[in-house]
Amino acid sequence: MREHKYRGLTKEGKEIKGSLILSEDGSRAFIGYIECIDEGRVTIVHYEEVLPSTVGEFTGKLDKNGKEIWDGSKVSFTIFDHNDIDTQHTGYVYWDEEDLAWNIKCQHEVFPLGDVLRQDDDFEVIGNVHAECEG
Repeated sequence: MREHKYRGLTKEGKEIKGSLILSEDGSRAFIGYIECIDEGRVTIVHYEEVLPSTVGEFTGKLDKNGKEIWDGSKVSFTIFDHNDIDTQHTGYVYWDEEDLAWNIKCQHEVFPLGDVLRQDDDFEVIGNVHAECEG
């Protein structure tokens, strides 16, 4: 089973990873660690409020360096076509509701994350969308 975890940024820009808890209306998000005590009863061990717009899910995949690939990760990879031409790409990972799959959005193209990972041994996480917005 795939590990389900999330990350987000606090108002101060601190990255938090763990389980996601949303307010009923979705206007507030908290990420932290929970501990199940009894069926139907949960104890929250530690959590911090994060900006809902910065919340991203872990894809369950790692890059060539063992770095986790997240929703919003900026990645670099190579596509090999049938004419033996290698094309370098940079894009952002996102969950596609229509395809029900993780994809990579580049400038003018979209690539399925799973296909790219099977093809390119040099796939690398080089940043994330939130760091780009801050700079």
